[in-house]
Amino acid sequence: MTMFFYSVVLVLGASLFAQAIARFPIPSVDCQSLPQASYPFCDPKLTPETRATDLVSRLTVDELISQTFYLAPAISRLGINAYNWRSNCAHGWTLSGGPDWLGYTWTVFPAPIGMAATFDKDLVLKAGQVTSTEGRALHNEIMTHYNGASQEATGLNCYSPVVNLLRDSRWGRAQETFGEDPYLLSQIGVAYTKGLQEGSDPTYVKIAASPKHFSVHSGPDNIRNRFTANTTLHDLYDTYLAAFKSQVIGGKAMQIMPALSGMRCEKEEDGAPDAANPFLLQTVLREQFGAPNISVVSDNEAIEQVYSDHHFASSYEQAAALCMNASTDLDLGDTTYIKYLPVALKDNLVHFSGSVPVDQWQSDKHAR
Repeated sequence: MTMFFYSVVLVLGASLFAQAIARFPIPSVDCQSLPQASYPFCDPKLTPETRATDLVSRLTVDELISQTFYLAPAISRLGINAYNWRSNCAHGWTLSGGPDWLGYTWTVFPAPIGMAATFDKDLVLKAGQVTSTEGRALHNEIMTHYNGASQEATGLNCYSPVVNLLRDSRWGRAQETFGEDPYLLSQIGVAYTKGLQEGSDPTYVKIAASPKHFSVHSGPDNIRNRFTANTTLHDLYDTYLAAFKSQVIGGKAMQIMPALSGMRCEKEEDGAPDAANPFLLQTVLREQFGAPNISVVSDNEAIEQVYSDHHFASSYEQAAALCMNASTDLDLGDTTYIKYLPVALKDNLVHFSGSVPVDQWQSDKHAR
């Protein structure tokens, strides 16, 4: 009976936004006006990579830094509207747990730990598909209502799913995970990510998923933001990284979120916070997982906490530089990047190469 009800909810949820899906929203980039209409990034015949490269090449340093903030401001000279990166859809589209400000409601599924308890990846795939369909519809409505500027939880990305391995029941986010088994985490996680991202046209991503929190993130709730997890390489690769590797390779996740905590192992003896950890973000994620262009977004205030909570950096400026050098692209929840990256650039603390030389990174970090 429970499974029948769950299936009915899936069908009903898929139909809630049927009219909104058909609406063509005001785009986040105005490609009808000059001069941008003549630029390659507005040419739909080109590949997304070519268009993105052209767009980024036209931004000034100040504009680039402005786009590292989760409340990315408009760049009117290129017709780019403001974008709000904050969004979650762990078990359905959410904004503070209820209806949005225009009066719409959407389907809420069981918490992730409950979805995983079905052991049914096909059903979880359908839940992801309903969530992304409703998310797209809500995006269309909100972009039209706000003249092309996205609001919280109405963009084309969401910070889900949580694929952390649950080993400590004292961790306050246990209900957000898919459980304690690396294989189940991987299977259910990939199913949900595919449901979010894959649409009828493989050329486009329906909703960009962002698996989190990369990678060893569990432990007592009161210190979860500032503790350093100690792990062996075997445990790291055999258990903690398994689901994330599946998300990147099998699910082709577009984005990933490092944990607020730190990680120490034989290859990372200093216990760097995950958002400032080049071993995790460059060696493992970008090189070993084969995802050089994946987007990396910090957790709430993670960049600030590299200095304020972990005391891994000697200043906010150095915290910003360490995270950017480690390849964390987006600052979620605080203004450390937009405040301190200009200073870090002036002081030559930010490196522009594809990888950071270990000896240079070691010389930059605060001695512990």
